[in-house]
Amino acid sequence: MYHLMYNSIANKGISDATISNILETARDFNAKNNITGCLLFHNDTFLQILEGEEQVVKGLYKKIRQDTRHQVIS
Repeated sequence: MYHLMYNSIANKGISDATISNILETARDFNAKNNITGCLLFHNDTFLQILEGEEQVVKGLYKKIRQDTRHQVIS
């Protein structure tokens, strides 16, 4: 099992509806792709741990890095 953790800063003014949409989308994708982990959001900061098959997790992380709803991804 491959593990990946990252954090990022949400763009200013991100709404609760957007956060809910991110969570819903993540749950759906992760269930379909056998990915587990944790997504936290506090004080405009995301912290996520992803676990699963290496290529799937790396592919997901590439998409996450391109998401315009957050920045300063590390």
